Amino acid sequence: MAESVVAVYEVEADDLEKAAHVIAIGQTVGNPFLDNHYSPYQATWTILERAGSYGLIEVKFPVENFSSSIAHLLCVLLGGQCDIDLIRQCHLHSLSIGSLASQYPSPTYGTKRMRQVFAVPSRPLFGTILKPKQGFSLQELQRMVEERIEAGFDVIKEDEVLTDTIRLPLEARTELVSRLKASLGWPGIYLSATHRLSDVASVERAGGSGLHMNVWAGFQEFLNARQCTSLPLYFQRSGFQVWTRGPFALSEEVFYQLVNLCGADMAQVGMTQSYLNESVDALKIRIQALGNTMPAFSCGLEPRHVTLLVETFGKDILLMSGGFVASHPQGVGKALQELEEALHS
Repeated sequence: MAESVVAVYEVEADDLEKAAHVIAIGQTVGNPFLDNHYSPYQATWTILERAGSYGLIEVKFPVENFSSSIAHLLCVLLGGQCDIDLIRQCHLHSLSIGSLASQYPSPTYGTKRMRQVFAVPSRPLFGTILKPKQGFSLQELQRMVEERIEAGFDVIKEDEVLTDTIRLPLEARTELVSRLKASLGWPGIYLSATHRLSDVASVERAGGSGLHMNVWAGFQEFLNARQCTSLPLYFQRSGFQVWTRGPFALSEEVFYQLVNLCGADMAQVGMTQSYLNESVDALKIRIQALGNTMPAFSCGLEPRHVTLLVETFGKDILLMSGGFVASHPQGVGKALQELEEALHS
């Protein structure tokens, strides 16, 4: 039997059989309402479950129909059927791509190599996010980064809104931090905020040690970046619910499968028991979908969360704290000390 890319959809439609036909034929042959010629590469469908106008529909697409492009993958899986009136909901619930996964790059670092870089086999990695998000000068950036390097953070990340701004250009920031990293002998990773493929060359030219892109850059742009650089890459998910909520969306599991396919070394997975209070079960599903991409927790992370996160998810995680570190009355060094001490409390 020929290999398939298998997609399961949660569908709402008055006629589920017709909806399944629309997805399978419309995304592989042509107009599903016409008598199209048969194609050996057309998809097949099965209704797995139904309850009134709601159903779980499995569609098998021939693997030969796909390429090594995530943009193409999504265009087929969640494309034209979203524009047909008879389908009121088409939520991509699960995805299995089989051998097609070999067409995509693995994380250059991922969980295993991140541990090797920092030589810390017995604890989670500690990172911090620069605050305020933007509006500071190069001199103020130097002070903030120096403080965090001297405190001993493993990872320092710019906020995703900073990117290549008129006030504080990406290349100038990265050059400054690269000099600091060398002069202070810091082995850590500084993640420069980027949103375009062209930014990758700017970061490398300036001697950068890592970069991150937000989901609004697009999965394909992130994949392109992975294929252009060996630097550590961080996937920021700000805007996540736009992609995973609503009648035509990705499930959270599929979203994080795509993050891993992009070759992300680290990825923000969310948070629990903070101003973002997501369920442990949801976080576990995301982490499992990430495979060998290191999960990063952020959104209000404080010392009280450290034990909970390590006991629940293990030590192969990145703990990112921004506001707590920046606002600590005794400084960033004391903030990291309290985060580390929480491991032993």
